[in-house]
Amino acid sequence: MKFLPWSSLVLLTLSPLAHAEPTQLVTQLQRIKSELNSDNKINSENCETYFDEVYRYFVTTSPEKLGFNEHAENDREVVQTAFANRLRIEQRVKDLFAKEKLSESCFKSAKKALRVMRFIEEYVGERVTHYPRSTARTRPDVFSGGFPWLQTADSDTKFELQSGDVILSRGDFLSSAAIARMGEADSQFSHLGLVYIKEPTTVGETRETFVFEAHAETGLQATPIDEYLTDMKVRASVRRFQDPEMAKKAAQKMADLIFSAKDRGYTYPYDFYLNLEEHEQFFCSEVVYYGFDEASQHQIQLPLFKSRLNQAGEWYVNKMDFNSDRVFLPGDLEGDPRFSLVAEWRDYSRTRTTRHKDVILTAMYRWMQDYDYRFIPTGETKLLRTVVRTARRWPLFRKYLSDLFPPHIPKNTLEVGFSIEAVASKILTDLEAKDRRFENHFDRRMVFSELLGVVEKLRVTDLENYQRALGGELKLQCSQSNSNFQTCFEVTYPVLIHSHFRSDD
Repeated sequence: MKFLPWSSLVLLTLSPLAHAEPTQLVTQLQRIKSELNSDNKINSENCETYFDEVYRYFVTTSPEKLGFNEHAENDREVVQTAFANRLRIEQRVKDLFAKEKLSESCFKSAKKALRVMRFIEEYVGERVTHYPRSTARTRPDVFSGGFPWLQTADSDTKFELQSGDVILSRGDFLSSAAIARMGEADSQFSHLGLVYIKEPTTVGETRETFVFEAHAETGLQATPIDEYLTDMKVRASVRRFQDPEMAKKAAQKMADLIFSAKDRGYTYPYDFYLNLEEHEQFFCSEVVYYGFDEASQHQIQLPLFKSRLNQAGEWYVNKMDFNSDRVFLPGDLEGDPRFSLVAEWRDYSRTRTTRHKDVILTAMYRWMQDYDYRFIPTGETKLLRTVVRTARRWPLFRKYLSDLFPPHIPKNTLEVGFSIEAVASKILTDLEAKDRRFENHFDRRMVFSELLGVVEKLRVTDLENYQRALGGELKLQCSQSNSNFQTCFEVTYPVLIHSHFRSDD
């Protein structure tokens, strides 16, 4: 399947005016581009330091100094150069890997640089596309739209998916942010899929393209490509393995497993414990892992470096019963030197709200790590958990609820999921309102560090309100049926967070 750009009219409307004065942002991106083009600039000794400095510069330099507040005519150049820099960063990682001089610390620093470049692309790209509103009518399908929605490694927006390609993607849900940010290193992806192209074998058959993936609601599945391209993704990145024939074998191994199970009327359930040691259940990253592991007779191990989960805190890891504190998260495949970036697409009508959700989950995980915060099950979350687990046993509700909450979902996963939604959704409403007011006043949107500052200020204020309520200055309106079940309605004081999420101290 080939993906084509929109009409040339779109590209003409995005063309920069002549003789635009470069901003500091453009100047610095061009400087980095030049350094990355040099064969002698980056080596195994300075790799970590260099990429850390790239990341630190764009994170710590004020948006005004960089020129984020200027509606510059060279915004288009910013988006193109940031993408080009990501391609060059990945090439430098490949060079070190080929020389067997790629350390895990260097790789992690390079991924931080990749992440800040993507942030620049999307932040400025929102302005290039004139801040489109998200509606079903205006939202482009995945891999459609041309520049700046779609960018390709060979600077030709025509590309064709191949069997064995891996697609990293990002959903639009708070749970997607929870997955993307649960590792020690933040990520911008929450899901993986493996492309499979079924060639016709008999007369009358047609070529079919599927994406093999695993979802909590449905388990392991073969999703037709047309369905995959229209399922509300915010971001999608196509990665191609260095050995195309091995990649095809990986896709075929997964096809054999999925379609043979389908012939038996069986679907492999979702693995909520993220366990790569057995394959009776599958999580999304395991789909890619299994295909390449089986195709290579266990010689290709993915990813190159697994994520550490300690950012979320020991309590969170234990609560969710993960198989290990190092797991294969979707973002781990970004920058893997055995794969190449082919194309990347994003929906600019929703990148802003995705950024908000990333900020919130990053902050919540930091509070767990730094302040020993825990999710405190309230009457509401306990009731939801009980209702879901009980109602699934009733024939009347079983089919509907099983589509949303599979029967084998652990009770702790349900409880934490409800708690994250309860806390993060309230913070999101407050953060979106503040970012809109900021934009109206300063003519630009907040950057990541500014958004984090807003969320932290909200935490401090909310904690003060909570402590005042406990001290009797404000009242909690609660109902209690027994000593272990209490429901508190937040109607008499403005506590958004700490009724659900706090330290026990």
